Formats: sequence, C-alpha cells, structure tokens
Amino acid sequence: MENVRWTTASRSDTGTSGKVQHVDEIYHRFILYAQQQIRQFVVDEMNKPIIHKLMAYFSANQGACRTMNVDPKKGLLLMGPVGCGKTTIMKLCQNFFSKKAFQIVASRKISQQFAGEGYSALFRYGSQSYRIKHLGYGPIVFYDQPITYCLDDVGVEPFAKHFGNDCNVIAEILLDRYEEFVNRGLITHLTTNLDAQAFTQRYHQRVRSRLREMCNLIAFPTEIPDRRK
Repeated sequence: MENVRWTTASRSDTGTSGKVQHVDEIYHRFILYAQQQIRQFVVDEMNKPIIHKLMAYFSANQGACRTMNVDPKKGLLLMGPVGCGKTTIMKLCQNFFSKKAFQIVASRKISQQFAGEGYSALFRYGSQSYRIKHLGYGPIVFYDQPITYCLDDVGVEPFAKHFGNDCNVIAEILLDRYEEFVNRGLITHLTTNLDAQAFTQRYHQRVRSRLREMCNLIAFPTEIPDRRK
C-alpha cells in the first residue's frame, strides 16, 4: 500500500455537484474508485458495513446518517486490528470526497515533532489548528478556517520528552481539540489499533469520555484478517 499513487476523484464522483445522491450510489462509485487506486482492495462482509457508514458520514446524507446512527457534526474514531484497512480507507475517503477535506498525520510523527520543537507542535495540532495569514508585520493572524486532522495510528507513538519534560502528546492534543470542538465545532478523526480498554489505559478516562462526545465510534470486527498478508 505504501507505493500507491493516490489520485483525486472528479467532483461528479463525490456526490458534491449540488444534487443529493443516494448513499448506495456513492458507495458503488467509491468502491470503483478504490479498486482503480488499489487493485487488491478487498470488499467483504467484514468491511462493507464500515464503508457504508463512512459514505453516509462524508456525503452528509441526513437520512442515511440517522439510519446508521452517525452524526456528521462529529469526527470519526476508527478502531480495529492491525492491517484491517483503517488508514487505507481514510486515505481513499480523503481523495474521493472534496467537501470534507482533512489532513492525515501519523501520531508517531507528532510525537517526534514535540521532541524536537516542544509545545509549538502541540499548538499546531491542537488549539491553533486553524489556517494562518502572515501580514508581513505584527503577529500572525489566524483565519476562522479550522483544519480537520486525522490522527493516524494513535497508540503506537512513544511518550515524548522535550528538554526533560515528559508529555503524553496525543492526550494533550485531544484535550485541546475537544475545547475547540465545544467552542467552534472543530472536527477530529482518529485511527487506532487499540480497543476501548487499552485506549482508556493509555489516555485515561478523561480523554476517552471526551472522545465519546467528539467522535462517531466505528469499530471493525475483531476477527477481520490482516489485509497486508
């Protein structure tokens, strides 16, 4: 999967041309797009319901969202075993849909940035996750345009140190993004191999509780095979 050259779907493929499209139609277009991008992309009973939910979410089809119990005003928390396709599907959605743009960043990379840069890395992905404008003088001006991040592979990042200060980087970012979600509707997506218990142990109940409010939980079956094999 690492060598895939991702291409962006045309606007007519995304259901954003102005008319409301049925989710089943978007689903079939998405599968066609996915198999054009990745010849070995597998659709089966394990991931078909997951993909349907994501189509409802990203198309913001209100009827389908209600039926599938998905809130389009929240982010996504994709949980599932290693190799089940979480990151691949999110990358496909990132390129297929144009209205709900988001950036994917590896949690391990954020932890490394904190070790090198310090707390500016936390601000970048947390409370200052907005587009900025340099006026050429004075302070930076933050646009009122939030950046939606997908924090990828949450749970594999090491606890980071900056000049001897320990920090649970992802926990701090999620707490900051929660405040922005409450105050300004900032959206956050995550993928993780951790189950709910392991997630709570690593990031504590405080973060887990806020994620219930911030995100739609979409869990892959625990018995799904590793697609990389």
